[in-house]
Amino acid sequence: MVKKPIGPSHLSKALKLIQQEPKLSLFGVRSLKLSYAFRNDHFGARHFVKEELPRIRYANPDLQIQVDKVFKTKEEHWKPELELELENGSVKTINMHDKWSTSITEEILNITGGDPWKHWKRKANEQNLPILPGHDRASSYTPPNRGSATYPNLQEWKNSAPARALAKQRAEKEKREKAEEADRKKKAADELKLSASELPAEVAENLRTKTELRRYYLR
Repeated sequence: MVKKPIGPSHLSKALKLIQQEPKLSLFGVRSLKLSYAFRNDHFGARHFVKEELPRIRYANPDLQIQVDKVFKTKEEHWKPELELELENGSVKTINMHDKWSTSITEEILNITGGDPWKHWKRKANEQNLPILPGHDRASSYTPPNRGSATYPNLQEWKNSAPARALAKQRAEKEKREKAEEADRKKKAADELKLSASELPAEVAENLRTKTELRRYYLR
């Protein structure tokens, strides 16, 4: 019996992925921190963590990396964000909202990639190659049309929780008051119809006219 050839193992596939050129070496970086939704949103950031972050870890074994995957409902609106703490003490922030995963990597390397990244970009452009594997698809990506909406980051969203809770209470109160007012008007109209049916036609019409005038001036 002829044995079927064994395909590449999961380990060999993972090694091939993280060892692709260019090597994602970061210079002058102390730590990398990112926050994004566990599910329901932030697809570019999630693909970045799955496909690009392992390559960054492989090329920078001593780099401190912190990943915050946060449960997020579809009704919540905050943006994924990446922070680079540099060795000089400064912090660079990258907004990952509605971005392709390799576009996020490109932004990181433009800040911290140094001369090796500049040389690689020049070489890739001369050979008419994408500067990162799969980056050619980023140019055809069209982000969702969100109008002029701007979203806070995760920390700002958490800090705004009391204000959002108060706004929700006010909205619920206004809705309840409108429903109560509509119910009062309906009861008044029903009472007017009942009273009118028990009165002479001329008196009922006069009463109805006065009621309508009162509503007009009090609304």
